[in-house]
Amino acid sequence: MFTCDKWIASNHSKSSIGKEITEIVLEDKEFWVQCQFIVKVSEPLVRVLRLVDGDEKPAMGYLYDAIERAKENIKARCNNKVSLFSPFTRIIDSRWDRQLHSPLHAAGCFLNPGIYYSPNFKNKNEVIRGFNSCVMKMELDPDNQDKIIAELDLYKNAIGEFGHSLAIHQRDKINP
Repeated sequence: MFTCDKWIASNHSKSSIGKEITEIVLEDKEFWVQCQFIVKVSEPLVRVLRLVDGDEKPAMGYLYDAIERAKENIKARCNNKVSLFSPFTRIIDSRWDRQLHSPLHAAGCFLNPGIYYSPNFKNKNEVIRGFNSCVMKMELDPDNQDKIIAELDLYKNAIGEFGHSLAIHQRDKINP
């Protein structure tokens, strides 16, 4: 862009700001290093945005885990250096806590067997708390709450239908 005839002929290229920007883009190697870093760190968040914006599968059961995986991916891309990744994870956590984090997202994650039964899944207690919170809000009858929680143990421990080979095989193949 800064070497094309249109730019060179424009009034902007002749202004002091235009000249300064041209010099930065064409000659400042640190500028491009920073651009590469920004692309590297933002890629995991772009994946989350694609998930939320996509029509392929419902995002509710995947969003909670996707945010956690994005943060872990950013940390890894920053070589686990706190000084590099913490500004990004602080922003993500702040937005997540203010706008997105809800018991409903936790319940959606909990009820997604592909995530819940994954050996890499770390937040089981937190998503169970979210599920319990949803049960208490959606079902006010304590007897029905007890029935739901009793059934929940079958799911949590993959007992009965949840433990059959077909159910185990389908955990990652069908949407929750």
